[in-house]
Amino acid sequence: MASCNGGVSTKADLKTEQDSVSYALGVTFGNYLREQFKQLPVDTIDYVAYAQALNGSKIRSEYAENIKAQLDSIDSKLFMAATRAQLATGKAAIEMDMAQAILNKKSTAKRAEMQAKRDAEAAANEAEGKAFLESNIKAEGVDSTASGLQYKVLVAGNGPKPKETDRVKVNYRGTLIDGTEFDASQDSVPATFALRGVIKGWTEALQMMPVGSKWEIYVPSDLAYGKRGAGEKIGPNATLIFQIELLEIVK
Repeated sequence: MASCNGGVSTKADLKTEQDSVSYALGVTFGNYLREQFKQLPVDTIDYVAYAQALNGSKIRSEYAENIKAQLDSIDSKLFMAATRAQLATGKAAIEMDMAQAILNKKSTAKRAEMQAKRDAEAAANEAEGKAFLESNIKAEGVDSTASGLQYKVLVAGNGPKPKETDRVKVNYRGTLIDGTEFDASQDSVPATFALRGVIKGWTEALQMMPVGSKWEIYVPSDLAYGKRGAGEKIGPNATLIFQIELLEIVK
């Protein structure tokens, strides 16, 4: 293999797994660029000139952060060296098949690592939630239903109770059991929900609440978001706490 093509090296010294991953990713990106350039409405393309123009370029921080979540950190110099080599010659220090194999192996290992971490988080959240609910049910004014939903009446309303098919207008605030707020209705702007469109704990609790009520409910994970969690703050198997003020049944 030629070592240099118009100043673009097609050799690489890959000492670690992450070196190989960085270079392999650059190979696939360089190949992608070549394929994209083929779609341009021109007869000939000087790939070496394009590769030379990339000399000194670096990975954008947004791209690096996205890749970090999938493949760990990337060596920018190796990535760009591979990109330029593949773009210039179509044949960098490693073949495309090898590059794909390296990336597949790494992404599989990374997924397994992330799943193990999430499983551990789920187990910890489940244990913490169970301990919290076992303690909370002993608190004054707290009651529970057959499903395991716990609730405390803060304000007793005297209006009608909604049915599962209804829509309701509420003020609410949701927190984790450590007090971290993850959601709330906006100040002076109540939220409107269909009872069938919310988590099971809400659907159950709202059907027990007369309009004008304000309750605090304690929702086990199986009546909330379960193993999947929700967003960045609600982890897998998280037990949730909500204060809900039922303002009206929306007709």
